Formats: sequence, structure tokens, C-alpha cells
Amino acid sequence: MALPCKDCASGHLKDGATSGTVTTVHGLPTYVAEPASAPKGIVVIITDAFGWELPNNRILADNYAKKGGFKVYMPDFMNGHWMPHDMLDTMDAVMDEKQSVLWKMYAGLLLTH
Repeated sequence: MALPCKDCASGHLKDGATSGTVTTVHGLPTYVAEPASAPKGIVVIITDAFGWELPNNRILADNYAKKGGFKVYMPDFMNGHWMPHDMLDTMDAVMDEKQSVLWKMYAGLLLTH
């Protein structure tokens, strides 16, 4: 697996509960977030490299439903092959200029397994 650039794997995991449900839509596992009243329309989220199970993506879907009034579908288009969520922390360590070369090599090995 090639190492992503710093900006491709930067950020942090959001804390918070999600309110959607998981179901199967057209054979794909799908996170579905629904508004409290009749939806204005439908939004389909195609996720980033971290996939449909990343809490940040599910919280985003919940916000579109709650604040925008949309029914949101977020399918697993990657068939379970997304970047590990802990890569966010590991990439910070690899890209940190203050870290030693040995630590960067070790953290880089973690990314490839």
C-alpha cells in the first residue's frame, strides 16, 4: 500500500453518538440517516478513503438529515477496503518533523500492515 500524502490522512476522529441505522441497499451495506419529518430530498454520500464506518462520515450524514432535512444514504462502495481509522494518528507521527528517523520508519511500517 502506498503511503498517502500528509493532507490525505490528516485530521482526527470525532467523538459523538450517531443516530442513523445500518441496512442493505441494492446489496451494499449502507448507513441511513433520516430527518425527524418528511425528507426534502435524498443525499447519497460517497465517502473519502476512510470509508462509511468512520464516525466523522456518519456524523456528517446525521447532520445533513437533522439540519438539512434530507434522507441520507452512505453505502460501502469500497467493499470493506478503506484506510484504517488509526492511520490519522500514525500519519501525524510520520509527518512530524520533530520525530526521530527510527520512529518514522517504525510508524511507516505500521501503515503498510
